[in-house]
Amino acid sequence: MIKTEELHFSFGNKKILQNINIDIPKKSFTSIIGPNGAGKSTLLKIISGFYKNFSGRVYIDGIDINGIEPRQFSKIRSYVPQYLNLEFNLNCFEMVMLGRFSYMNFWGYERDKDIESVRIAMEKTNTYYLKERMIFEISGGEFQRLMIAQALVQESPLIILDEPTSHLDLKYQSEIMDILEDLNKNKELTVLTVLHDINLASMYSDNIILINEGSVFIQGQPEIVITEENFYKVYNRRIKVYRSKKSRSPMIMLEEIETEI
Repeated sequence: MIKTEELHFSFGNKKILQNINIDIPKKSFTSIIGPNGAGKSTLLKIISGFYKNFSGRVYIDGIDINGIEPRQFSKIRSYVPQYLNLEFNLNCFEMVMLGRFSYMNFWGYERDKDIESVRIAMEKTNTYYLKERMIFEISGGEFQRLMIAQALVQESPLIILDEPTSHLDLKYQSEIMDILEDLNKNKELTVLTVLHDINLASMYSDNIILINEGSVFIQGQPEIVITEENFYKVYNRRIKVYRSKKSRSPMIMLEEIETEI
C-alpha cells in the first residue's frame, strides 16, 4: 500500500529523515513510534503530500506521489492532523462536508450523495448528534472524532493520522482507537498513525515502525519491535515487557529506578 525508497528529508542543513525504506501492507494497521524529534510526524507529512522537497520515492497503491494532482491525491489518502487551526466557526456538519471537496463540481454545490456520505461518516464516528453544534463548542474528543469523519467522507482506502489520541483522556483514547480498529478490520481501510503511547500501539497494531534519529530502527509485528533490548537502545531506558492477558500483545512498564535519599 505504502512504499518508500531511499527517502531523505532536510530542513536547511539539518537532516530530519535518512534513507527511509518502508513497506506498509494494504489493509494493515501500522503505528509509527519513537522518541520526540525522531521524525515521525515529518514522515507522515511527506507520505500525505504536504512536504515536497524530499529525495527518494514514495508510492501509495503503486502511484508515485510526486506530481499527483491534489484532487486525485485526496481520493487515495485522507489525513487527520495533530493540530488544526480554524479561523471560521462552522457547524459540525459543514466541517465534515469539507472532506467532500474532491467530489464536488466546479461550483462546489452539495449533492444528495455528498449529504448522505457525511451522514454515514458522522454516524460511524458517533458525531451525528453534533451536526448543528458549532465546532468551537465541542470537546477535544468530539472534535477528534469529527476529524476522522471528515477523513472518511473522502472515501480513500488509506487514512493517515498524526497522534490522534494526544491530549485526550482514557475514555476518548479508547473510543478513537476502537473506531480506527473497526475501520481497519470491518471496512478494510489501511490505517497509518503516529502514536506516543507504546501500549496503545501494541494493542491495536499489526505492524509497528520504530524510528530513531531520523532512521528506521526496526519494523515488524509488535512482538518483534517491542523488546527490552530495542527500547534500551532507542530510549536509553530499562523496561519490562509482559503480555496482555486479553490481547496477548506485548505491553511495557518502566523499570523502577533506585535512588538514594
